[in-house]
Amino acid sequence: MSDGLFTAVLGLAGLLLLGGFVWMLRNAWRSMAVQSRRGLLGRMLARQGAHPPEGTSYSAEAAALAVRRCARCRAADECERFLATGDREGFEAFCPNATYILRQVRDARGEEAPAG
Repeated sequence: MSDGLFTAVLGLAGLLLLGGFVWMLRNAWRSMAVQSRRGLLGRMLARQGAHPPEGTSYSAEAAALAVRRCARCRAADECERFLATGDREGFEAFCPNATYILRQVRDARGEEAPAG
């Protein structure tokens, strides 16, 4: 094998290793971000007096979508701050799951959905 070809193969192998390392770091970072958000939805539901979707009018699919929205939410820091205050009102301004949470609250109270 010529020196030029050997250098090219070695360089390519190095790039592949570096790319794999960057990919692993990226996945680890995303996993940590999701782990840190785990429980925010449950805490928000509990704060509002609702509970996870067992026996409510929302389907398992709706619950799974809510969990996914929470895991990908860009307002997680704001959510943490809100939960730390003890307030019950105001989350609707930043929470992408506000409709879901309010529906869970209505179901927990046995209320009908508003007309409209």
